[in-house]
Amino acid sequence: MRCSCSSRRFTQAEPYVREALAIRERDVGDLRKDVNALGGAFEELAGRLRGLPDRDVRAIAALLPPDGAAVQLRTHAALRADPKRSTLDAFAAALETTWESGWRDQVASRLRDASDPRSR
Repeated sequence: MRCSCSSRRFTQAEPYVREALAIRERDVGDLRKDVNALGGAFEELAGRLRGLPDRDVRAIAALLPPDGAAVQLRTHAALRADPKRSTLDAFAAALETTWESGWRDQVASRLRDASDPRSR
């Protein structure tokens, strides 16, 4: 199949493509900062909750959004089961379990919705 587009059109579009890529790169960088901050906050919370009674941990988790509470409770349970386990390792495992048990499907659904031209 032969392309009927002229190289002139590509040349004219290049600045717009470069600008879009720069915006995307900036947005990805901002997202990384947000994710790192959120991960750090959850990790710190999990570390501080390590020694609290389970009922107190559940009460604090009830203040979090449901997904955050699930991660926090899974992290806490892993730290209780293995007191020598690092907070970061327990937190990472809790995130992975939460991803596998529902976040992946939620993200996929939202991405499909966002890419559907009829949703605009």
